[in-house]
Amino acid sequence: MKTGLLRCVMCLAVILLTTRESVGDSDSGPARVSDLQAPMNYYDRGLDMMGKNNTEAALSEFRKVVTTLEGKSDADSRKLLAAAANNAGNLLLLKGQLAESESLFERAIAADPDHALAMNSLGAVRLKQGRIEDAQKMFEQAVKADPRNVMPLNNLAELLVASGNLKMAAQYLVTSLKLDSRNQQTLMLLARVYDRARMPKQQEEVLKTLVNVAGGTPEARLQLVAHYLKQGMNEPAEKLLRELLAENPKSMEARLQMARMQGAKGQLLEAEKGLREILAAVPEDAVVRSDLAAVLLKDGQTDEALALAREGTVKFPKAAENWFVLGACQERKGADRDAESSYQEVVKLSPQHAEALNNLGVLAAKRDQGKAAVEYFARALAADPYYSDAQYNLGRALVVTKTDYKRGIRLLVTAGATTTDAGARARAFIAELEKVAAGKESNWGKNGTSN
Repeated sequence: MKTGLLRCVMCLAVILLTTRESVGDSDSGPARVSDLQAPMNYYDRGLDMMGKNNTEAALSEFRKVVTTLEGKSDADSRKLLAAAANNAGNLLLLKGQLAESESLFERAIAADPDHALAMNSLGAVRLKQGRIEDAQKMFEQAVKADPRNVMPLNNLAELLVASGNLKMAAQYLVTSLKLDSRNQQTLMLLARVYDRARMPKQQEEVLKTLVNVAGGTPEARLQLVAHYLKQGMNEPAEKLLRELLAENPKSMEARLQMARMQGAKGQLLEAEKGLREILAAVPEDAVVRSDLAAVLLKDGQTDEALALAREGTVKFPKAAENWFVLGACQERKGADRDAESSYQEVVKLSPQHAEALNNLGVLAAKRDQGKAAVEYFARALAADPYYSDAQYNLGRALVVTKTDYKRGIRLLVTAGATTTDAGARARAFIAELEKVAAGKESNWGKNGTSN
């Protein structure tokens, strides 16, 4: 049972722009067409490889363009270099290779200082690195370079939402809607702003528009439900689910999402009952099995959750979530080494699994392996820049180890703006730091830890 998930974690797109028609038309010293023939051929082959989904070959061709044109000063060469560097950077960013993608975006911007797409993507890299202030600056520069591009507007708005600046976020989103009134990412973000600001009437209007824009089909509405649950918007999720179940009471996907919503709201008995019924109907569904095990674990039924998850890893060895729940059960029982092995299996199957990476960091920290912990937390944040647990853990680690105090504090402040458990821990830790700064009694000052 698969659910399409509409996410708002940055609007990233590999924007492939052809430049052949512009070569030789510049007033600022065009290159001879013959000098650009080879890099233009590389670029065209890169586009062709992209069309064939051969990303490695495309990346190789775009890199050839960058290498060939490095150091050229004419406008045509710089334009072609910037386009190729931007494309290569996006391909690497999608693969999670932040350092090289960062370098390529910087080269694109150096070659073309008004390259808004490269600025937007560089902002995404900075965000994944936990460099929040730098990310915001890049998104702002991208908006300034291309005020009519909704991508950086939305990315900037999402960052502001995460930081708790709802008023400014709403202003950017209103601007974005004026440019594209049917942009789903913009509407989703605005719905989240209204949810956080407790403005139900305004949110209801946005949600109605969102359903219409998405198409109104059961499949489209289920995707919206998945997004609402991801963002903690349980009330609109429940309303949409009740509509769907009234239309089709036998919809397994709607029933599964209802159980997830109940679990998120702490209605564990209802969630367990619903999931057991679904699993009885589809016993070979790996997703339902892992969901039920997770609810049982949350309800304190650790032994049954452990048995169910372990059986799931045998039946469905390539289902990452069964391994993840197994690891969580083992961790609950104090079997940290077994838990670590399970989480490592998750990461093998799903390298961008933020929760597993974060938990590996926690286990490393418990063994006083500070460097490994920081690396895992950084990877978790790169996988999901708005994951508050990773923000808190990485921020705290950077402060405690004095690796990067300023960056650590910024991450803690961002985590503290959320309503999650990690947000509460971040606020408490910041309060302890303030006590230390004021020379007052502090738990963290005594033992280096904060509850």
